[in-house]
Formats: sequence, C-alpha cells, structure tokens
Amino acid sequence: MSLLAQGISLDEANHEGVCVQELPVSERSCDPMDSLKPYVPYKEYNISKCSTNELLRTCFHSGSDTLYGTLSHSHLFLVVRCMITGAPWAWPPKWKGVFGRGWSSGPLDMAAVAAKDAGLATLLTQGIAMEVLSWKMYKEEPTACSLISQALNSGHSLALKTSELPALAVLAGTVTRELNSAVADRVSFEGVKENAP
Repeated sequence: MSLLAQGISLDEANHEGVCVQELPVSERSCDPMDSLKPYVPYKEYNISKCSTNELLRTCFHSGSDTLYGTLSHSHLFLVVRCMITGAPWAWPPKWKGVFGRGWSSGPLDMAAVAAKDAGLATLLTQGIAMEVLSWKMYKEEPTACSLISQALNSGHSLALKTSELPALAVLAGTVTRELNSAVADRVSFEGVKENAP
C-alpha cells in the first residue's frame, strides 16, 4: 500500500534484480539440498505457499508456469502479481477502482493505472529487470542461491542502517537541546548514547 501511496521508482525496482532458472525436467530427480527428498518445482512450491494465504491466493494458479525463482525483489514481485491477478486486498480509495475489481472482471485497465502512476504501469506491463542465473549453479552448489539472496538482502539492510545513523544524530541533538536542567541531573543522555547497541 505504501508503494501505491509513494509511487513506483523504476530505478529502484530494477536495481539488483536477480533470479535463477528453474531446473529442467530431466534434472529434477531429487532436491539438490537433500537427495532423500523429491524436487519441488517452483510452480508447485509457489502454488502451495500462496494458496494458504488469502491475500496471495490469486498470485499463482495451475494454468500458469514458473520458469525462474527470485533471489531478490521477491516481495515486490508478489505485489505485482497480486495487482495483475486482482487480489482481494483492501486497496486505498484512490486505487480501488483500478485493482479492487477481481480477476474475473478481466485484465487490468493499464490506461487507468498509467493515469495514476506511469512507473507502475510500466512495471506491470514490462516486468522487473532481472539478471538470470543458470540452473546449473543450483545443482553444482546447492547453497549458492541462498547465499546470493542473503548477500543482496544484507546490502539493503546496510543501506537502511546507514540512513538511520543521521536520523539518530538529529534526534540526539534535539533531545540534548530540549532537556531542562532538572531532567539533565537525573538522566545522562550522553551515557545513554554511548551504551546504545
């Protein structure tokens, strides 16, 4: 919902998108991580996980196919799928007429989407730019997908923490200025800052 309120940044949506190819049918004898378990194709996995959640139930269906697994932008991808497939979300009033109609009433009116957010219309029609990694990687090094995904996500976490530091500095300065002498005698804000994690 915050994406709809703020607007879509195509640069951000298409930054560091990474996915991996689905294994060919001939390579699906077992799970690469555990030879005692059967391999679960991306399509079956997506359907089983999304069908248990009312908000994601429309995302995947038996007639669809899944050729790639996302290693980054997975949440954005699901939101886009929900928009395209008419998920029964509590859409903001501004967007209800566009997304709140359900898939049975036909495909999205892209002109209506573009009138509200041209970037979103582009994302919904052209998709998310992704670097495609070979399925062979998953067979040769089964943990590679997880490691790549974690590395990409830790980069986003680091960026978030970095942006929090200036905010903390501003807050510290504001609190220090606003403390009156009576409170300052009881609380050492500098001591609190030094002991903060």
